[in-house]
Amino acid sequence: MPLWTVPYGAATLVLGFAGAAKLARPGDTARALRSAGLPGSPQLVRAGAGLELAAAAAAWTVPAGRPALVAAAFVAGSYLALALFVAVALRRRWALSTCGCFARPDTPPRARHVVLDASSAAAAFGWAASAATRLGGVGDVLAAAGTTTAVALASTTAALALLAYLAFVEPAPAPAAT
Repeated sequence: MPLWTVPYGAATLVLGFAGAAKLARPGDTARALRSAGLPGSPQLVRAGAGLELAAAAAAWTVPAGRPALVAAAFVAGSYLALALFVAVALRRRWALSTCGCFARPDTPPRARHVVLDASSAAAAFGWAASAATRLGGVGDVLAAAGTTTAVALASTTAALALLAYLAFVEPAPAPAAT
């Protein structure tokens, strides 16, 4: 079982969740892009979100070889682009109320976004280098692992994805006491 199975699986789950969120609510991400001086129409955001969702699904389902490498490369490229966007936003002190990751206005860009995005890209590169050509998608690895191991790996992957998501999301401010 490759070392990269859980981190790559978690990164793809987060990417898929973010893609689904932006498909449903592209407005905040479009505003973040426009604030940075980039093209940012809701249609463009939805197109990119659809690609994120497709890459995440492919990462779990494609066969070994070139399809798995392409899926891992797209996941890595998506995370590298996100890390670069947030790093530039922080460096240039762009006034962004959201990073656009989860289509929510309460997730301003932070240094931890850069770290998590870069780590997710590294997991995708690690998967591509060690597992994609011989094992295929994450789902293939879990299927070959046996029921107990697969359940443990899937649970760990989901927990890691949830932790990554929670690291991105700022808690809502507490209501003022009256």
